[in-house]
Amino acid sequence: MAGIGSLGQHPAPDPESAVISHEPDYEGTSANEFQALSRSLRNIALEGISPEARSRMALYQTGSGAPTKENVEAISVDATMTLGQRQAIVAAAVATHDQDAERFLQKVAERMARVGASQPSIEVRFENLSAEAAVHTNTSRNLPSVFNAYLNIIEYGLQALRVIRPSMRKFKVLDGISGVLRPGRLTLLLGPPSCGKSTLLKALAGKLGATGVKVNGLVTYNGKTFKEFRPERTAVYVEQDDVHIGEMTVRETMDFSARCQGTGSNAELLRKLREAEKAAGIEPDWAVDAFLKAATVQGQPNSVLTEFIIHMLGLGICADTIVGNAMRRGVSGGQKKRVTTGEMIVGPKQTMFMDEISTGLDSSTTFQIVKFLRDMAHLANSTIMVALLQPAPETFEIFDDVMLIAEGSIVYHGPVEHATSFFDTLGFQCPKRKGVADFLQEVTSKKDQGQYWSKQGQAHSYISCQEMAAAFAKSHLGEESMAHLQTPFNETEHSNEVLIKKKYGLGGWQLFRALMWREIILVKRNMFLYTFRFVQLIFVALITGTLFLRTRLHPDNIADGSLYEAVIFFSLIQLMFDGFVEMNLTCERLNGFYKQRDNLFYPAWAFVLPTTLVRIPYSLMNATVWSVIVYWCVGLAPGADRFFTYLLLLFLLHSHGLALFRFIAALGRNENIGVTGGCFLFLVLLLLGGFLLSFNNIPIWVKWFFWIDPVAYAQKALVINEFAAPRWQNTFITNSQTGVTQSIGNAVLAQRDLPTQQFWIWVGVAVLGGTAIIFNLLTWFFHAVLGPLDTPTAVLPPTMMEDEREGVDADAELVQPALPSKKNRHAGLEEFEDAIPAENGHGSSSKSPVPDVLNTGTDFLGQQHHSSHAIDPSIQSPRPSGLHKSQLSAFKRQGSSLMSMGSRRGREQVGSKRKIDINSFRRSLDAQGSTGSMAPKVAKGMVLPFKPLNLTFHHMNYYVDPPSSLDTTDPEKMGPKIVEEGNKKWLRLLNDCSGAFRPSILTALVGSSGAGKTTLMDVLAGRKTSGKVTGDIRVNGFPKNQATFARVMGYVEQTDIHSPLTTVEEALWFSARLRFTKEVDNETVEAFISEVEDLVELTPLKKSLVGLPGVSGLSVEQRKRLTIAVELVANPSVIFMDEPTSGLDARAAAIVMRTVRNTVDTGRTVVCTIHQPSIDIFEAFDDLLLMKVGGQVTYHGSLGKHSRTLIKYFQAISGVPRCRDGLNPATWMLQVSTPAMEKRIGVDFAEHFAVSSTYQSNEELIEQLSVPAEGEQELSFPKQFAQSSFAQFWWIEWKLQISYWRNASYNGTRLLFATVIALLMGCILWNIGSKRTQAQDVANILGALYIAMLFLGIINAMNVQPVVGQERTVLYREQAAGMYTAMPFALAQCCVEIPWNLLQSILFSCVSYWMINFAHDAAKFFWYLFIIFITLNILTFYGIMSVFITPDVAMASVLSGTFYGLWNLFAGFLIPVNRMPGWWVWYYYINPISWTLYGIIIFQLGDFQNIVNTPTGDVYTLQDYLRVQFDYSWHFRGQVIAILIAFMLAFMLFAIIGLRFINFQKR
Repeated sequence: MAGIGSLGQHPAPDPESAVISHEPDYEGTSANEFQALSRSLRNIALEGISPEARSRMALYQTGSGAPTKENVEAISVDATMTLGQRQAIVAAAVATHDQDAERFLQKVAERMARVGASQPSIEVRFENLSAEAAVHTNTSRNLPSVFNAYLNIIEYGLQALRVIRPSMRKFKVLDGISGVLRPGRLTLLLGPPSCGKSTLLKALAGKLGATGVKVNGLVTYNGKTFKEFRPERTAVYVEQDDVHIGEMTVRETMDFSARCQGTGSNAELLRKLREAEKAAGIEPDWAVDAFLKAATVQGQPNSVLTEFIIHMLGLGICADTIVGNAMRRGVSGGQKKRVTTGEMIVGPKQTMFMDEISTGLDSSTTFQIVKFLRDMAHLANSTIMVALLQPAPETFEIFDDVMLIAEGSIVYHGPVEHATSFFDTLGFQCPKRKGVADFLQEVTSKKDQGQYWSKQGQAHSYISCQEMAAAFAKSHLGEESMAHLQTPFNETEHSNEVLIKKKYGLGGWQLFRALMWREIILVKRNMFLYTFRFVQLIFVALITGTLFLRTRLHPDNIADGSLYEAVIFFSLIQLMFDGFVEMNLTCERLNGFYKQRDNLFYPAWAFVLPTTLVRIPYSLMNATVWSVIVYWCVGLAPGADRFFTYLLLLFLLHSHGLALFRFIAALGRNENIGVTGGCFLFLVLLLLGGFLLSFNNIPIWVKWFFWIDPVAYAQKALVINEFAAPRWQNTFITNSQTGVTQSIGNAVLAQRDLPTQQFWIWVGVAVLGGTAIIFNLLTWFFHAVLGPLDTPTAVLPPTMMEDEREGVDADAELVQPALPSKKNRHAGLEEFEDAIPAENGHGSSSKSPVPDVLNTGTDFLGQQHHSSHAIDPSIQSPRPSGLHKSQLSAFKRQGSSLMSMGSRRGREQVGSKRKIDINSFRRSLDAQGSTGSMAPKVAKGMVLPFKPLNLTFHHMNYYVDPPSSLDTTDPEKMGPKIVEEGNKKWLRLLNDCSGAFRPSILTALVGSSGAGKTTLMDVLAGRKTSGKVTGDIRVNGFPKNQATFARVMGYVEQTDIHSPLTTVEEALWFSARLRFTKEVDNETVEAFISEVEDLVELTPLKKSLVGLPGVSGLSVEQRKRLTIAVELVANPSVIFMDEPTSGLDARAAAIVMRTVRNTVDTGRTVVCTIHQPSIDIFEAFDDLLLMKVGGQVTYHGSLGKHSRTLIKYFQAISGVPRCRDGLNPATWMLQVSTPAMEKRIGVDFAEHFAVSSTYQSNEELIEQLSVPAEGEQELSFPKQFAQSSFAQFWWIEWKLQISYWRNASYNGTRLLFATVIALLMGCILWNIGSKRTQAQDVANILGALYIAMLFLGIINAMNVQPVVGQERTVLYREQAAGMYTAMPFALAQCCVEIPWNLLQSILFSCVSYWMINFAHDAAKFFWYLFIIFITLNILTFYGIMSVFITPDVAMASVLSGTFYGLWNLFAGFLIPVNRMPGWWVWYYYINPISWTLYGIIIFQLGDFQNIVNTPTGDVYTLQDYLRVQFDYSWHFRGQVIAILIAFMLAFMLFAIIGLRFINFQKR
């Protein structure tokens, strides 16, 4: 951490210790007396300790008050410090319970100033910095598809051959910008989305190397270019995306980061500082000195800096909670964002670039963090630039400088206090009560600029960003900046010691220890997975041992010898295939690895080596258990030497398998590609390994692969170890046809052309050990050189996107209205009629020329806000059909009744006491819309009627099972408490919450992170899937019925979860069609969707792909607007919005809140949680529900005009600071209601609210609304869902078909793989289908088809799992929204696979059938195709089922792997059904693979009568041989087909049932 990790030029260890005390002095004692006492106590405590040891000691005060001989202990400031001691050191140094480091940093600065030392600093300059990206100009190619993927491959090939030129369009992200970031100043980076903020931050931090963005220009630190030092270790870049290892806790994540980043030169600097102090006779502050000593402890698992950052970021409450991921519950979104920041700044770096670090944080927390950064900049001389989306005015004022960037140009860069003055010169003025940051972001927008025009009498003409940038360059600030750039950097003024040249913060051994420590933690956290895999192995080993039981096998014949050989082969497959799960785990951790590798936390070898070493005991344990069970149950060759050789080979084989699949993950970097590539390679290794296909039957053109195949060497070594034993070599057999006599062991080996020399055993040992090492080295290599496969794609800026749209005038000016104030948001409709577009599509009103009601800022019922648009008629929505004067009058009357209810005057009648005539209130609600029918047909373009609803909750509590490691019983500790309810301990997350939400009242749900805002909304919305809820929840006075309530409720979740491969328009259409009844025709739905798109400004993006967050598709704010739109198209009566403005810039937040406000004014009940509201946004709300950590309500009531009611309430509490003029009331409210303020003034705000008059008014209102009105009927619907089950299936299938067509990595890969496997089989088995005279010929055909069908199906099953896992996440959201049930989704998910499986089957069959040269018979070919098709469906449906019955894809992979092994074992190839013991033969008949093999062999070979020779000399017809050897009957072929179809339907049914009755989403 800068300021702590970069102390200065002259530092050094104290030869004596420091005294830790929360107070440097105490009552009645002077400073000199205190220091004298401290020296005396120090000498007593350190008596007998050597001077060398004293330099690492500090005094620890165990009690409060004055230090005494009894309460002072000496501690060693090293790795032996306990957590409590590290926290005490931080508490003593900071000396405050607040998140405030100013006092501490001031002491550090003063300490250095006393000896004439200065903080090292970095000046960052950038000159003519440009960044250029490229996208396809063909818009149809911008949407991915299987066809486009293949077309891209062909095109790239042709481009590489210079046959064609790339069809890409280049655009500049940064356009030759220049500037200086000075040390000691905190700079705010502002700008609209896609303006280049992230690109600039990455360029300045040296992070653009592998992003595909072409960068030109010069960036220097203290005059040095990036080639002269390590920018990755000199500067911090905090990225937008929260990429972490979910299994680690917050403290572990930061400890690991601090450990890897090291302490730099802190120890040497501290030593020099201490020497200078001793020479000057200066005694340092004991608490600060102890902290600085502790900060120099390097390479240890725990760090005092971690405790410092946890304290500064307010993460103490969740420090020991795992970070979590999509399927593992962890910290909240705001806490995770702070973890992302803390992970990077915990190191010793002096320059920081931070990208949108406040997403998900409340304004008070953001203020505290930014203030901490300001103190770092000012007192530690750091250089810090922070990009924020919606900085509150008080947060904005903390910054020293602001840089405004738009369209790749710097529009302004200078002191924050001069920003508005610059724009005044351009004719733009920031209105009063308007945040300057919001003004700056909107004034560059073509749509918003006009509202700030201040030159009276002069018409506004749009001033482009380039024109503004040119004006700034000519201003005195721009000229001063350029002059500074022209001045050479003076190196004598700054220390270049802070420019780090060493690549890593720790040495190789220390890095290895750090990574080993983390790997052990991850193994422990995944212990269930590893235990499950181990138990699975024991289970399969026991089955194998009892299937090939020694009492049924005898070493005196070739047939039993083949079974011994089969069990050895199965052991090989089982141990090697265990590595597949390792591939999934590796892929999951790759993003976190790339982030830390690119920040030079550690090299790739340090990541790979601990993983490899930790798996060695696991491999040994697996090999030992398998060997002990199988070796002795089966009765393999007796003798300790052969047993331990068998064990050694299996151990090396298992290690080889883990290394192989980790290598594939490192190379593929994607689960689908990894699974496909892994299965393909494994198939080739097995197919050419010498068992499935004998050596002499391998074609000459691929025989070379046999000699480089490690599986072949393993197979040879294991088989020779068995059949070279005396019991096999001392028994002989004579072939009755050839007369040749040989040992049975050699005869068995000769069947597959295997050698008999025993040295091959040790060759196998060497090969397996060597290839395991080689694959680990290759894993290290690809980890070192490759980056993420799915890198962020270039997105066209909005202006260019509009230009791409056909028929749009790129120069047309779009002026958006400002967020309507409460004063004028219910203006009359005198302008509405003129706003209706004429038949030619042009508006006729000179006052407000607009295309339709929604584009004017008009809400759904026609309430118009004073604003205007001027947009191109070519993008107007069509005029509502049939909207005549009479209908318009009715429309006005309907809107007028609603406005009178929702007006300020009506709301002020409630006042602070919130009393109303409840019956008249309800009658006014009922008068607004249709109460009898929820969705009748209406004129196109008009709002669909709805029923306004109120929602009350009273004395509500929510409890969950407490984590075992959580201790929240301490009454002094803030946060949720553990309580006992019904003889059981619960963690109470909501504590006696009561409130009422009403139509046309927009309620803000506010509180610090972890206060329970989302929890409250989840409980009210019925989204919780676990825990216990107590209390009363009512809708219009009736107890809430969740099934009915879901139909009229919308829930905008904090996490934007959508199907990534649909477009915006498709996502909205899907939501609308499943929320409306069939009576609402498509024309009405289309018009309604179009209006919603216009309302949330998604019309230009409606053809854009949603994509994956941070990877492709929509930006954060666009994705948030889509999340809102998806719920708005449902036409709900009650809407919950969880942080709808989180992650948005000021303009986007204003758009969203304008949408929300318009929605409320239609008579809907809307509740929003909100973290960082600007003044405009906060005062757009009517009511406030404020919560504190622990789930308690501290205020619920009206805000009042300009928040006066709220301010009056809190200022009436003794000790609460007053809200000064101009301060954002939301920020002030959060600052004065913190736990620290409660302690300071001695008031519990929740208890104070419970005895207030506001609380009593709420109770009266809740009591009134909790009784149904006269004649009121409980909300009900004839059906639970709007659409029938068949319609639900139809629309889900529609969406999935679109997604599958665009999922090139899944479907494109599987089709390509099927073709490649078919070609491979055709090459290896060329013409083998016509060879049917020897038993080995039949075995070759059987083995090749068995392994090909098994792997082709398994690959489908494994590849579908991550796809289905992703869609299941979307299902949980959409199902909770009441869109559909699980059953139609599961059925659609299965059905969407069928056409792709058919295409895959056709490709495989058409290639492999003719190359293998099976009989040229149309019937045989189509049966071959049909069986492959059914088999692929069976395995695919099984893969879907395994995901639906397990919590995550990793567990599904492990579970399904168990059955893959058993299906392989009982397929009838390794051991024919007639040799299976009676206690296991039943499993053969319930094994789908056995029937697949049965069907494909019997249809191809079952009717042939040619002679087959066996190794023993026996002769059979081929039909008889199949019946005798494998129990395959030609006459049973019809039943085989029926059984296969039954398996397919059964797995489909199990998948549907599993999804229907098992829910793994824990909320």
